[in-house]
Amino acid sequence: VCSSDLGAYTGVGIDTHRGLFFMLEDKLASCSAAVQQLLDKPITTHRLLSRVRGKLLHYQSAVPH
Repeated sequence: VCSSDLGAYTGVGIDTHRGLFFMLEDKLASCSAAVQQLLDKPITTHRLLSRVRGKLLHYQSAVPH
């Protein structure tokens, strides 16, 4: 894969050679930490729930399914 086949935009990596989107490592760590913060609390705030939801929705194209 040539470096010209790879790019990134708002934390989503783009591999045009393979036609893939992927999460950058630092963004994956940030998203995982936010989800873990939500799971660690027996109750949560609307703000935290919205923050985690926003992150997951933003990166949904980068998560293989």
